[in-house]
Amino acid sequence: MKKRRLIKRWLVPPPELDPKVIGRRLRKARKGLHWTLTAASERTGINRSTLACYECGARVPVLRNLVRMCLAYRRTMDFVLLGRLARKPRASQQSSGRRVD
Repeated sequence: MKKRRLIKRWLVPPPELDPKVIGRRLRKARKGLHWTLTAASERTGINRSTLACYECGARVPVLRNLVRMCLAYRRTMDFVLLGRLARKPRASQQSSGRRVD
């Protein structure tokens, strides 16, 4: 019985990954560009009704569509999924400028 409870806890996504929250972020990004759903559909290649379902939280975007929306809306996946901007890499993590073949 104890294992079953642990499994159930892992199945619950963190609050920032709630489809409704992701949908609000997607809608905010689209409206920030002053695009209608039709315009966003034309630019992303995703059906208008599918975009509407994503924005209202009825569906969770598949990875392919999430990438398309992030590119079109000029947002990072960090922002769309977690609500935060991507951090800049630390000096120790930045590339040394050497070319690697």
